[in-house]
Order: sequence, then structure tokens, then C-alpha cells
Amino acid sequence: MGLTKSEIGRVLSNWGIVSYKYSALKGGVVNNNWIITNGKGRFVLREVSRFKDKKSLEFEFECLKYLKSKGFIYKIPIPVLSTQKTEFITYNGKLFWVYKYIDGQVRKNLNLQELKVVAKMMAEYHELAIRKNSVGIRKSTSDPFFKKAILGFALEMESVASEKKKKNKEDAEFLRMDMVLVKILKGLKVDNYNGLKTYPLHTDIKPDNLIWNGKNLTGIIDFDNVGRLNDTIIKDIANFIQFSCKERDGYEIDLQKAKCFIDTYRKYRSIKSSEIKFIPNLMISHYIDFFNYTYWLLQKNSAKVKTDNLYNCFNSAVWTYNNSNRIIAFLS
Repeated sequence: MGLTKSEIGRVLSNWGIVSYKYSALKGGVVNNNWIITNGKGRFVLREVSRFKDKKSLEFEFECLKYLKSKGFIYKIPIPVLSTQKTEFITYNGKLFWVYKYIDGQVRKNLNLQELKVVAKMMAEYHELAIRKNSVGIRKSTSDPFFKKAILGFALEMESVASEKKKKNKEDAEFLRMDMVLVKILKGLKVDNYNGLKTYPLHTDIKPDNLIWNGKNLTGIIDFDNVGRLNDTIIKDIANFIQFSCKERDGYEIDLQKAKCFIDTYRKYRSIKSSEIKFIPNLMISHYIDFFNYTYWLLQKNSAKVKTDNLYNCFNSAVWTYNNSNRIIAFLS
């Protein structure tokens, strides 16, 4: 739920911002953001997701400032200090911070040349993350692909739907699809995934979080996942492919685009075939997780998701599962 005009005013007063115009930023399922415009320029007021605490937010800022100090050429959200010289404030039990708005455009569909540009950026970003040699603030999960956690969430949502006295079409369809997805999730082979090194990474690099100026990639936003849980480099790559290499308005992966991205990334940083084999399962588990999260949001009457998202996640997970060997062979 967003803030009222007066609440936004009380929050912004912590940065000495008293005369301004504001508008809500669309997109983003977890966080709330507003564009703030005043005589000093444009800023973003960000309400931190319920999944983060002060410690993880401070670690996110540490990672962002580290990237900047190492000459990362892309603009990233750096916190603006409040009048009390703090990087964030607490209001009504929620965390808020402000950063300078990054000018540019967001592109929903990336072409081959743009995918190459992102591949280069990600390889450079991953090298810096590895060099930081940080263990983050939380230990790496011992639950490969978050299978157990996602299964637990799926069963919880299944109970919510099953126990409803009056089920609508949405509930019935969720239960039907959930039965298929739970079976797929249980059967995913984890092999030696836990043997891969983990780092505090973005793990949400996708078109919505990339800022362009003409042919140039100029900025990356939404480092919210940094500090929440460490994960593998191949997870970051798999997430990008599943969100950025889709067939236009479809649920299948455009393998030519995915291969273009992987081949370009390999020019700057190596990826082993033993890592590539995990890409389909990482994508499947993520689709299933978001499938259940979408249903959870729908129960909260959230305006940020639509019922169509359930079908998109379901169809994407099933297609990826049925084409796993093909994907691995094509990208290796």
C-alpha cells in the first residue's frame, strides 16, 4: 500500500525537501517508489520491501559504494544523506531512502546488440563482485534452487486455496496448475550445485532495471537482493535469460538470443559447461516461486499483479522443463 501525500511530505522532510512535485513509479512488485522533483533536480524516494531489515539495507549500500569506488562505469543508485547524515530513515516501521534519479529509457525488448552490451556489463560486474570477496551478511543457503523453501510456500498457498469455502475460477486454476508445478519442482536434480561459490549479487538484472541512453547502457537499478542471500554467478545469468530472452509476448525462451548473450559474456569471463547445465532448473524454480508469490499477492488484492501472471509463470515453467536438455545443449 502506497503513502498519502501528507505521509510523503513527512518522509521527505528528513531530507529537507519541502517544495516538490511527485509521481508514483510504475512497475516493481516488492518495493514502492516515487519520483520527486524540486529545484535541485529529480530524485527517487524508495520504500524498502518488507523482506529487508536495516542490516541488509546497510550492506546493499556498502556494495553499491564499492562498485562506484572501483570505477564501475554505469550509474547506480547511491543514497543521498538525510539532514541527520543518515542513509535511510524509519517511518511507521518502514525503511525509506532517497537517490538521484537516473535519466534514460527502459526497453522492454532487447535486441541482439543490446544483449551483447548487457553481457559485457554483467561480466564486469561479476568480476568486481568476486574480487570484493564478501561473504555478505547471511550464509549461503544449503537449499539448492531454494527447492525446499519454494515447496513449503507452494504447499502453504495450496492450503489457502483449498480451505476457501467459496472458490472462484482463479483458485481452481491455481490448484490445478500448482499440482503440476509441485511435481516438477520435486523432481529437479540438484547434482553438485551446492559446490558452486556464492556471492552477494543483484540476481534481478532484467529490462525493467536497465537504463539506456541511445545505444549506450548507462545505468542499473534495484540492487534490493544484494545482502538478502548469497547466490551463484550462474543464478544471476539464468535470471537475466529468463526475463530478457523471451519470445516477444510469449513464454518460450528465444534460444538464439540466449546464446548470443552467453557467447558474448564468455568473451569477457568464462562460464563452465558444468554451470550451464543448471540454467533450466534455476529458471524453473524461479518461475514456480513467482507463480506462488503471484497467487499470494492476488489474495491481498494487490494492483501490482494480474491473474494472467499465473498462466505465464505456469506455461514458462512447463516449457522450460520440457526443453531442459535442448536449452543446455544449445547454450553449452
